[in-house]
Amino acid sequence: MDTTRCKNCELEKPYMDFLTLETRLSTDDMPVFDVHENCVSCREIIRVNRRKETGKKYRENNKEKIAERKKNYYENNKEKIAERKKKYRETNKEKIAERKKEKVVCECGSEVTKSCLARHRKSKKHLQSV
Repeated sequence: MDTTRCKNCELEKPYMDFLTLETRLSTDDMPVFDVHENCVSCREIIRVNRRKETGKKYRENNKEKIAERKKNYYENNKEKIAERKKKYRETNKEKIAERKKEKVVCECGSEVTKSCLARHRKSKKHLQSV
């Protein structure tokens, strides 16, 4: 069986891993295959990374626009959002209680609940011991 080396991962893989069936047909009504220099799995990784980068750039360049859109959505859907939050709290009561009980050790040595850690870091006890 023919193998080819992937340009990205540099592994020898079967030739079929480098083919893509194009949606267009050739002049004689036969499907057209494109040969890529990267294998299927590497092309997928590259595609996902490119999509992440594009989304990150968009969010950085349109912060105000996104914030305005979120604000408008919240204003127009306050009741629906409040109902969704209430339903979540009711269905996940035990999970929320466990999270609130979770204890962590602060860098000053005190053991506090995770939900109160920010408040503890502003306390006199923490500030004096650090």
